[in-house]
Amino acid sequence: MTSITYENIQLHAQEPLARISRLGVGGPADYIAQPCSLEELKATLAFCHENGLSWRVVGACSNILFSDSGFRGCIIVMTVFDADVCTIEKGIAHVSAGMMNARMLHRCAEEGFGGLEFLAAIPGTIGGAVVMNAGCIDYTDGAPKMVGESVAYVDVVDAEGNPRRLMRRDIQFSYRSSSLRDAIVVAVGLRLAARPKDAVFREIDQNVKTKGTVIPWSAKTVGSIFKNPQSVPETAGMLIDRAGLKGLRNGGCRISLFHANVFENDRTGTAKDMWALIQKARTAVEKKNAIRLELEIDCIGDFT
Repeated sequence: MTSITYENIQLHAQEPLARISRLGVGGPADYIAQPCSLEELKATLAFCHENGLSWRVVGACSNILFSDSGFRGCIIVMTVFDADVCTIEKGIAHVSAGMMNARMLHRCAEEGFGGLEFLAAIPGTIGGAVVMNAGCIDYTDGAPKMVGESVAYVDVVDAEGNPRRLMRRDIQFSYRSSSLRDAIVVAVGLRLAARPKDAVFREIDQNVKTKGTVIPWSAKTVGSIFKNPQSVPETAGMLIDRAGLKGLRNGGCRISLFHANVFENDRTGTAKDMWALIQKARTAVEKKNAIRLELEIDCIGDFT
């Protein structure tokens, strides 16, 4: 593994993606960059253009499966971008894309604001959460919620690094998706509700603890693998469980005994193991229920 410096950004060459993967799998990328500022992000994009490299922007990689063959191009990791920026004005939090969900919630709670406590049950960055319109059951009231419902605006940059603000009316949100899929998100404006600090912290804790009873976060996992189908009342986990697959193993990966829509790597598994397990689950559910499950995770690299 070597590093090069281009303008003001350091890029790591041939670094295994397994080092940034929550699943602990993935071969080497040509380059990995972790820009801390807009200037470093612009330099990274300029380097890619100058060298004819494709690129992908990621957050904490909490919903990504990297392939064993790696990625031909540059992976731009946003977890240190404008670190720790979260300012609240008139009930709207301006949050850097790289801030972790949990960190943002605690910062807002300290200032007496809440409304997004369900995000405590979802690991990852705010930028990633908004791009995929992350959501889950809010375990304090039992209601399904999605982060897109609270978005006021999103700051993005184009491929040359030029900034632009998209207002809520400019963005389309749907179940586990948005029109921001190909955008480079650098900051997000989120509408909050003024609430007692103790109540917000209590609901954050409840969401974390309840989610921990179904998601084994101590394992190498990215949470839900498939989207819940919208055509039937059963969740993806229910359908996989009914197909008798809970606990099914392929190499070093298995379908969790906690929740059938959660797949785990025992730290010896490969992306090939995980991909084969995904296909086995998808095929079994389609054969039994005539429903083809759609992936909730992103797959980066070659899986053919």
